Amino acid sequence: MKKAVNTNIYREFRNTKKRLISIIVLIFLGVLVFVGLKSSGGDIRKTALDNIHKSNLADAFVMSNVGLDQFDIATIKRNSNIEKLELVHSSDMMIKNSNDAIRVMNIPDEISKLELVEGRFPEKDGQILLDRRLSSDYKLGEQIFFDENGLDNKTYLKRKQYTITGFVNSMEYIDSFNLGYSTAGNGKLKFVSYVRDSEFDMNFYSMAKIKYDTPNYDGNKTTKSNEYDFSKEYRNFVEVNNKQLKRELSKNADERLEKFNKNSFDTFAENEKTILEEKTNLDAKKKDLVSLQEQLKKLENEFLSKDFNNSSEVEAFSSRMNDIRAKITKTKTFIKNNKEVIEAKWEYIQERRKELNDRLKAIANVNYSVMSRDDYIVNYSTYWDGSYKIDTLSNAFPVFFFAVALLVTLSTMIRMVDEQRLFMGTMKAMGYSDIDIIKKYFYYGLFSGATGWFFGMLFGAFILPKIIFISYGHNYIFKDVTIVVYWRYIFEALLLSLIGTTFVSIFVAMRELNSKPVDLFGKKVPKHGSKIMLERIRFIWSKMSFNSKVTARNIFRYKVRMMMTVLGVSGCTALLVIGMGIKDSISGVSDIQFKQISKYDIISIYNNNMSDENSDKYKEKILHYENVSYVVPIFSEKVSIKLNDGSKDTANIFVTKEKNDFYKLINLRDRKTKKAMKISDIDVVITEKLNNLILECKIANTSVENKKLTVYTEEDKAIDLKLNTNTEWYTGHNIFMSEKYYEKVFGKKYKENAFLVKLKNPTDKNIDNISKKIMATNGTTYLVTSKDNASMINSALDGLNFIVFVMIICSLMLAYTVLYNLTNINISERRVELATIKVLGFYPKEVSLYIFKETFLLTIMGIFVGIVLGTGMHHYIIQNLTPNDTMFLQGITITNIIFSMILTIIFALIVMRIMHTNINDIEMLDSLKSNDQ
Repeated sequence: MKKAVNTNIYREFRNTKKRLISIIVLIFLGVLVFVGLKSSGGDIRKTALDNIHKSNLADAFVMSNVGLDQFDIATIKRNSNIEKLELVHSSDMMIKNSNDAIRVMNIPDEISKLELVEGRFPEKDGQILLDRRLSSDYKLGEQIFFDENGLDNKTYLKRKQYTITGFVNSMEYIDSFNLGYSTAGNGKLKFVSYVRDSEFDMNFYSMAKIKYDTPNYDGNKTTKSNEYDFSKEYRNFVEVNNKQLKRELSKNADERLEKFNKNSFDTFAENEKTILEEKTNLDAKKKDLVSLQEQLKKLENEFLSKDFNNSSEVEAFSSRMNDIRAKITKTKTFIKNNKEVIEAKWEYIQERRKELNDRLKAIANVNYSVMSRDDYIVNYSTYWDGSYKIDTLSNAFPVFFFAVALLVTLSTMIRMVDEQRLFMGTMKAMGYSDIDIIKKYFYYGLFSGATGWFFGMLFGAFILPKIIFISYGHNYIFKDVTIVVYWRYIFEALLLSLIGTTFVSIFVAMRELNSKPVDLFGKKVPKHGSKIMLERIRFIWSKMSFNSKVTARNIFRYKVRMMMTVLGVSGCTALLVIGMGIKDSISGVSDIQFKQISKYDIISIYNNNMSDENSDKYKEKILHYENVSYVVPIFSEKVSIKLNDGSKDTANIFVTKEKNDFYKLINLRDRKTKKAMKISDIDVVITEKLNNLILECKIANTSVENKKLTVYTEEDKAIDLKLNTNTEWYTGHNIFMSEKYYEKVFGKKYKENAFLVKLKNPTDKNIDNISKKIMATNGTTYLVTSKDNASMINSALDGLNFIVFVMIICSLMLAYTVLYNLTNINISERRVELATIKVLGFYPKEVSLYIFKETFLLTIMGIFVGIVLGTGMHHYIIQNLTPNDTMFLQGITITNIIFSMILTIIFALIVMRIMHTNINDIEMLDSLKSNDQ
């Protein structure tokens, strides 16, 4: 008896391979997306945390506009919360025969240690470690050459030629494309490199790196585990210590300024002294030449007028003239060989003196910066925040995805049990126990569910996160993702998989086995036919063909099957709408922002202590550069915004006096109506995303009712701004105001410190050339180009685009499997019915259409439900997917809807074409089975 049961189980597996595979695929897809997306965000964060701890990344970075001296270092060391301190020498250079700026620093010892990717560390002077980004351009053992970059002709490096010994990564420069600003080249830092500290000739330090003794709020040492480095507690601790350290350092400002001016002149004077000696010597030679020429002329005249007594007197006189002629020739040769060089040096040093005077005048104050990782490391917080956006996707998309897969799986298993009522009745009548009968459904469900779960778990936990990280991490330096096995998600997926296959089939089988064998021998009594609403509309019903009437009645007769099909198809369509909707919302941001809204090509920030006269000269100089169309002066400043969750955000203030010119380069408009907005003198215009944060009550000390926004200056002074309206803006928080309102609320006199620059022909080459010229102009602090901002945003969004692409592919696979399963169930349920109409003489195509008309109509119904469902979920995901300082495009495009409809219909047609063969294989003798039950 036991052998017979096992044989029957084996035959069930063998004879229903297509159904078995389809169930496995459904479970596989559901578990893959569920576990994969749920794990990816955590894996991305773990990768960063491992590298942070491995490198012992600095907690804070201290810099000054005049460097740090021993007095500053002593002040830093007095801070009791500092555990370790490491000092940095650095110099921004140009790679010879290129436009690329590279920062050369000393190799760190214990803080922010380097990751050696290839080669070895330098063992002697003259050797260098290059950024891994340069490994495609240089090889180990080759030499790299640098050009000078400095107003005082001082590069702070002892040599300009180095031998490459290795390639490295640094956690201080995690972004692969955007490393920050540079004082060299076009203002954009392209690479970093490291040499031994002995290679520098500097009497000050460029930066100090700090590791704090970071306790938690209980006063205990933290284990550095989990996500402490990105926690609110850690950030607050660092911020408090940074503010304290900055206050202490600011006390040194006046003394440091005096020392800096003196040292700058002393250093310059050394160079000037050497050139002055050469110039003085040259001037003396010129005077000697004139004197010798006069002496020679005098002797020549005397020679002509004098009477000589003998030849010896003539020879003596001639010898005197020849000596003078030799001296004249020697002096002329010296002047000829050195005049041009010495005069050029003298002219250069005089220009440098004027520039030095201007530069020192511009440095009216010594400013100290104490920055956290978020402030110093480009896109440090963006990397972390992006991982949470993947979590947002994983809380909506995979859950819905898995629900659709389980729904169809559950339907398939229920139908499998219902099909075998006769088998269960026979087995029960023959004396088999309920356990023996249920074994088949238990093993079938267990095998299909466990197999789909196992492969879905493997791919979801170990493969999909790697695929996602390849795309997400291509913007960053990390080579490999750290895989963490999240057992919670794996066991949740296992439980859901077994519920959808094993537990459901057992439950349904047990319910059927409660009936008597005689009841199981017959088919379930079908529901009585009833009129449908369409029948009551006579003028339509009377004109319908017989096949159309049958289709309409069958759709509403089998309501459960109708609902399952509509829900299954709508789920797949909704997933497609969500996936492609997210892609649409992301992909169009850059073009709208940098072509329609912010139309300037370069924003140049210069020293705000520059005099009005020098500011006008600076503007005129930029205007006269070839290809510059016009320049708009503004004031720009960064302020902080405190969020209710304890974190901070940054906003840029743009203050303008020349409003009409400003509107030409920054298009303030309403996103929906496209109506232009104006800046008034009594309030401010803010960007739409910032306004949304206020409406969502996410900003601290901000009143929605009173239309007030509180911002904080660098000195942590609170400023209340009155809100007017919000403007369409997609990247970053901006606040626009007039110079009158700025002076009123900030209590400062308006003084321009930046220029918006528009080019006539803004090609990449022209933008780079103009940027390089502006950076070389005395007074420029740094500049930003629109093309760099656009490429940075596109690069960051590429990672999300790829994740969305994976979602779309999985949705298509699910759509096909769902449609295949539901159509297969429909055909299996009505096998006898199809055989009967074959006997009645229906052609093969008519027999297929008998089923496919219903399937197609239900698919169309499911598509429309899916569009509505997908649109709603897309809105929810977009609202939660965007970072605090970014806004994506809203709404679903018509193209998206049409494309989602077409893809679903295509897959439905493919399934119908495959199933057409299965319908043709139904034998007409199957119609006799109606009498068997």
